[in-house]
Amino acid sequence: MRYFYTLLLITNLTTAVLAQPSHQDLLYSADVTTGEPRLFGGVTLENEYPVIDTQSITPDFGPVWKIQAGKLMALHVELPIAIENCRLKVRELGLPRQTKESISLLLINDHHLQRLQAAEPSQSQTRFYNLANLLAAGENRLKIAGLEHDLGIQSLVIHCTAPLPMATTSQPNSPRLTLLAPLAGQAIVADKPLEIVWATANLPNSARIDIDYLDKNGQWQPIDKGIPHNYPFLQGQRGVYRWQKLPADVHPQLQVRLSYDTEQPAAGSLWTEPTTGIQFVYIPAGCFHIGTQKSPRICLNGFWMGQTEVTNAQYKNQQNHDSGYDEHPERNFDGDEQPVVNVTLAQANAFAQWLSQRNTGKTFRLPTEAQWEYAARAGQSTPFYWDTPNQACQYANIADRTFGRVQQTKEVQPCDDKYPITAPVAKFKPNAFNLYDMIGNVAEWTCSANSSNMYYSGTNYSGANTCDSFGFSMPTIRGSSWKDLGDRLKLTERTWLSNDRRQIGFRLIIE
Repeated sequence: MRYFYTLLLITNLTTAVLAQPSHQDLLYSADVTTGEPRLFGGVTLENEYPVIDTQSITPDFGPVWKIQAGKLMALHVELPIAIENCRLKVRELGLPRQTKESISLLLINDHHLQRLQAAEPSQSQTRFYNLANLLAAGENRLKIAGLEHDLGIQSLVIHCTAPLPMATTSQPNSPRLTLLAPLAGQAIVADKPLEIVWATANLPNSARIDIDYLDKNGQWQPIDKGIPHNYPFLQGQRGVYRWQKLPADVHPQLQVRLSYDTEQPAAGSLWTEPTTGIQFVYIPAGCFHIGTQKSPRICLNGFWMGQTEVTNAQYKNQQNHDSGYDEHPERNFDGDEQPVVNVTLAQANAFAQWLSQRNTGKTFRLPTEAQWEYAARAGQSTPFYWDTPNQACQYANIADRTFGRVQQTKEVQPCDDKYPITAPVAKFKPNAFNLYDMIGNVAEWTCSANSSNMYYSGTNYSGANTCDSFGFSMPTIRGSSWKDLGDRLKLTERTWLSNDRRQIGFRLIIE
């Protein structure tokens, strides 16, 4: 039976389905940081309040909200459950005043009243006020006022500690996730990193988790995918993830979710398709910058991918086919272990459909170009697998010196791979995902349309995990071939036109 273990962090504790007995720190805050209010973590201001620059009062304190004497500053905070242990942290700057009155009022839900000692003029203070048993489940309203003096408030933070629910499993040794952070006292601040910390128990060493956040529209969006359960140390039962920057669309009541799939295969697991013998390797979920570090960051689900390009022998299980030869019959493209070439996009899709019909419960298809590049990179951000051009022939069948001698050209890569045309698959070093020939041998069909131009267009890339509808568009071809050299060997190489179909093959994924 398949389980998805999910744990929600910060506000939505009642829906967490897996946790060890623990306590969770909740932080709700509002602060003035650049002259304008930035609201994070569940505190909402009821009205707008003037922001003043305090440099003339005291240097290095920063801007504050000015609450006029006798006026109330009203705040709303929504708690997922009734919480006994909460306190309020107020950072205040005393504003000039004409009276010696230094008493402020704090009202909670309109019926609790506390008298607070206000800051002296031109003096700053940070004070904590106990809110034990004063906040209810659901919406709470807090009001702060200076009776006969103006208040200067820079930030308000409500810090609560609440018990997490017990795991809803009867098996004592079942996998467990326990959320440990945001750490106590760690404010949720705009444009500042947020550390997410967790502990695990009874997870296999290969286990990976996904981390998501809730956006303003109530939709879960990925922070990252495929994170090792003990990231970044890769040992022990603790994990730490540094969320570098909270996005603009984060929900005001920040929610973070950890998910673990108990049937998730280990990265690098192998499965052999029984009809053709095609071997598939499991590619773990993850996020990467497609194209360059300045291009969109895309997150993909885990998937199975053909470890090699489909070979002539594998393709002929479906239909007879001749991949051809290179002007001379002795330079044959049709060897059993060479990648099948001279196939159209329609023929590649037909092969995938034929294979799907023979494997109940599995759907085979071409990869999207995002899936292709993510698998090709295998965590690498550099454009090649090698450091210098003469190392290329260790990893790829390309336009090398052997190619140059046969084709009578001096424009070659400065190394020798010993193959003038396509090589049998898996003759060169694999990448870190244990995939062969992601550079060189043949370029490969994808199921992404080039006309969508999503590859270079911002963050709204919708075709990462799903195929495009082509219409009149051309399909994207990814990778390089036995005829390519130099910059054409980059992991970002892509095209949609080719005059020589002996340079194009394909590999499949299982979705």
